[in-house]
Amino acid sequence: MKIKPEHYEQIKQVFAQNKDEITNYRTALLELEKRPKDLEKRLRWDALNVLLGSHWICHNIYPYANDDHLDSALKKAIKELAI
Repeated sequence: MKIKPEHYEQIKQVFAQNKDEITNYRTALLELEKRPKDLEKRLRWDALNVLLGSHWICHNIYPYANDDHLDSALKKAIKELAI
């Protein structure tokens, strides 16, 4: 994982603070008639964009990492928090 530890902790902290909302959003996605092709990826990225926003991502992450690195960090945070 290429994401800096301090940025990973920010992501993990904001996901932890909003665990119930993320879980509820997963339920809503599952209830859609036309589900996203990769529901878990959609969940991770939507949560990131809502909770931290694209400005934070562009300012803090993209100067040194790409979407693949960021997605690895998101997967790890979701797994560690058991969301």
